[in-house]
Amino acid sequence: AGKAGEISLQMPGMYMGENRVKLAAQADGSLQGKGLLVRCPTGKRVWAAEVTLPGSDPAAPAKDTFTFELAE
Repeated sequence: AGKAGEISLQMPGMYMGENRVKLAAQADGSLQGKGLLVRCPTGKRVWAAEVTLPGSDPAAPAKDTFTFELAE
């Protein structure tokens, strides 16, 4: 079995370095991974998480992006 997927974390409008979290399949069918978000020195707290999951066609994985704001 290959990788279960990954999440790419980015700050819209500001490059904060490459930040990818590998997801691993769990026995209960869920996916799990660990990552770290750094605090932006400008005080911005909005991030975007692009989730990529492999599908039946390796050339066309499923992708979706979620935007969220970190708490203080």
